[in-house]
Amino acid sequence: MRVLITTDGSDTAIESIDRYCQLRPAAVSSHTVLTVDELQAYGIIDSVDQAEMDRLQHENCQRILGLAREVLQKHGMEAKYVERAGQAADTILTYAEDTKSDLIVIGARGNGALTRVLLGSTSDSVVSHAKNSVWVVRPSTIKSDPDSPHLTVCYDGSEIAKRAINRVREMQFPSKARITLVSFVRRPENLPNEIVYDQRLLDRLRLELREFQAAFPTDGPKVDILVEEKRHVGHGLVDFATVSRSSLIVVGDKGRSAISRFLIGSVSRFVLHHAPCSVLVLKG
Repeated sequence: MRVLITTDGSDTAIESIDRYCQLRPAAVSSHTVLTVDELQAYGIIDSVDQAEMDRLQHENCQRILGLAREVLQKHGMEAKYVERAGQAADTILTYAEDTKSDLIVIGARGNGALTRVLLGSTSDSVVSHAKNSVWVVRPSTIKSDPDSPHLTVCYDGSEIAKRAINRVREMQFPSKARITLVSFVRRPENLPNEIVYDQRLLDRLRLELREFQAAFPTDGPKVDILVEEKRHVGHGLVDFATVSRSSLIVVGDKGRSAISRFLIGSVSRFVLHHAPCSVLVLKG
């Protein structure tokens, strides 16, 4: 599994790298750290000759990559370090596709109730257009346990969701982690709480998740399941991640056709923009 880590050298980006490193899957075979200098792409500086501009760009990129290198070395990780010039999102997407990266790691801006809705133009564009899976690392609004990180893995019974759970198992997250396979079924707004809307669907989903649960290795993370009805599935997932102090929410997405890359599922997008923690969008 080839992972592309992106950084702009900001405090948020450096924290994002550190958060990813704490949860990095064992199945990763290589890491590449990429920084993109946008000054020349937008013509921000036109009063400096090209040679001087290139020198300044290189020095700034090396400074940014140096910050990332310090974080990875702290976690005992090796990586290839790359600098590019251009528009950030387009350059990241092109590099990821050219190098056949399996996963893009990118930071998101903001951790307040309002700012969580806006990922930032670069991260939002990368998630929307990437053919690769994308791990959006954001500042957490909840105090998660670094010694026992929790993953909320979303499931709706679709083939996409089934592949996502299998991918989570294959990625081999740290054995200290805890995973909950969560399936929330939408129920009518006006239905009394004591009435179950679709028991047969709940039973089927619970059976499917038990089969997935049994497939996880016994020496890996502890895996639980949760199947319930909710009036709003997206709200339910975000609330559960908050209560369980999740470090990561995992959602599946088609992510291959032109249309699906622009419009990921409504629940996935709601979670992506309202989650109190990082979100991993598994595509394909």
